[in-house]
Amino acid sequence: MGGEVNAKGEVVVEVEKVVKQEDDTMIKEFEENLRREKEAIIQSAEGERRRIEEAKNLAEDQKKKLLMKLKQKEEQKQKMHEEQKNLIKQIKAQEEKLLKGDKIKEQAKKKEQELHKARLELEERVAQERRLKEELAAKDATQTNVE
Repeated sequence: MGGEVNAKGEVVVEVEKVVKQEDDTMIKEFEENLRREKEAIIQSAEGERRRIEEAKNLAEDQKKKLLMKLKQKEEQKQKMHEEQKNLIKQIKAQEEKLLKGDKIKEQAKKKEQELHKARLELEERVAQERRLKEELAAKDATQTNVE
């Protein structure tokens, strides 16, 4: 499961429902990857910050600019991380809706089958009543002719 960044800088994720268990596993893996990426980002930022602070020959203005850029970069990555978490939540919500929709479809199909069965039984009863009436009418006609 992966995402692409479009021209607006938004993460685009395509979702395909295969099996809920696989999706849960993939989502957990994706969340774990995000956690590791966040840790790597933090470590990288800390390392870069130490390197910048240790650079004694940098002019103070340059140092401030570099620190500001680093802060902006960290904020941007954190924002992207939050957007990815929100996408995961949306995917989970959509998955739940799909599962509920499937259950409703199953229930509707079952009801339809029950109604069809009841309709067939009713038709059979009506046909049986008709046959009995015809038999009774024929017996009455035979008895009337005999008398």
